[in-house]
Amino acid sequence: MLSITPSQALLILIDEYKNDVPRQVKLIKLYLRGENKSKLNNIFKRAESLKEFRIDFSPKAISNCPVRRYFESHLAFNVLQSLSSRPVISIVEEFTDYLKSGITYYARVVDKELADKFAERDNLPFLRSSSAIEKDIDDGYECGWDSMRDETTIAIKLISVSDEMAEYFNEHQRESLMKFNKYACFSRLYSIATDIADSQEKIINHYPIFPLEGLYEAGLYSDEHRGRINRDQPQENVTSPYLGILRSIHPVPFYDKVMVLSRPPQKDRCPEHSTFDPKASFPKHLFELNVHPFVKSISGMIFVQIRTILGICGRIRQLKASPPTGKRFLEIIQYFVFNSIYFMGGHSLYEFIAPFHIRVFVEELQEAGLHELTYLTIDKLLEGHQESLAEALKCAIHYNRVFINKQKLHEEISKRELEEKLKTYRKNRVSNSREYFFVKWGVSKTDKINAVDKVLNFLKGEKVTFFKKDRRALHNKTLGKIIEDEKYSAFIPSEIRKS
Repeated sequence: MLSITPSQALLILIDEYKNDVPRQVKLIKLYLRGENKSKLNNIFKRAESLKEFRIDFSPKAISNCPVRRYFESHLAFNVLQSLSSRPVISIVEEFTDYLKSGITYYARVVDKELADKFAERDNLPFLRSSSAIEKDIDDGYECGWDSMRDETTIAIKLISVSDEMAEYFNEHQRESLMKFNKYACFSRLYSIATDIADSQEKIINHYPIFPLEGLYEAGLYSDEHRGRINRDQPQENVTSPYLGILRSIHPVPFYDKVMVLSRPPQKDRCPEHSTFDPKASFPKHLFELNVHPFVKSISGMIFVQIRTILGICGRIRQLKASPPTGKRFLEIIQYFVFNSIYFMGGHSLYEFIAPFHIRVFVEELQEAGLHELTYLTIDKLLEGHQESLAEALKCAIHYNRVFINKQKLHEEISKRELEEKLKTYRKNRVSNSREYFFVKWGVSKTDKINAVDKVLNFLKGEKVTFFKKDRRALHNKTLGKIIEDEKYSAFIPSEIRKS
């Protein structure tokens, strides 16, 4: 029986009920938000179209589901295409100006002794003086030194010179995208805000201008709960022509909108960096919803940005500023989130909206009058972009159909190969050369022959009981390789596969 993820199953049902709009809307909401295993299983069990599949709720399958990653990557592209046609850049400039004013003010109020102390720290070089930070801001992209600068450099090069971007976005849209990336990322303003948040010195408490102290030490943002683990193998040489959150191992058709072929493949993209600790709090919460992939855990960047703005506008009277309205804030968040997903692949959609469910952040948003942003959901984030969502779902449904057909073909070929192998083993076990295939493990040849017969009968669909002696009998160089081989393991009963 073919295994699919809950995301794939929901897409099948969304397509099945395309003529039943109320039911389809509910399924789309489930697909975007996720749901617990029990409720999803109740839906899946009643669906005739899912009878041929086994739904795999394992975190590994959910996180690596190429169909979901393909959907989120296409959704980001569609929303960006829409946003870059609107006059959103003025809002982004306004947002950046708040950051610039607040950070400059912050540097000025730090006395010289503390400023000199922080100047020695590699991770806080901008605190050496107010003139230094102003120069850092004015220099813009020329002064960047962090990974975001590198990722944004790649994004701007893609937007400006790749054939694909010229095809997908018109000149005005490309100009908007480049300007956004320069303002929002290249200028290091967001990175500086992150550095302030990361400061563990008493200066933050002494000058409580930004409500960011302890951000990366407590709650979901602690290493213990965030659950992000760097992959064991070096990723520096892993190249990928993909955009979005797709990994290099995922199949994507040529000339897709999440693939760039006119430029050299990118190295060391964000989706390749990390895996997860299944016991950590955030991954456990994420996979309880059964649809969201884990890319780099809950986003600290967006938390820092919005919280810094709230701190500047709400707590520094000298600035006499007020934050943008909830609607304007939402547009800023949309631009940042979908730009980051499409060009950098830094987080999944849920990892970006998760900070808006943290209690202390919810309270600060309510205090600032930004009620529209409290408990932000993915469907709320897509407000005003229903056409983009519909197009992304259409692409994902088609991709899902093709991917399942590919899986079926692979299963059929693998089963044929296994049956041919087993026929060969059965033929040779009754020949004089059967010891070529079986290694003595202190059990009789009869046990070995019986164990092979049980595997053959199991493959024919007969009910077979396996005992420990069957596993011992098959624990040899030849059949052992088949049992361990990923291509065939799905067809070998679990009782045999256990060592």
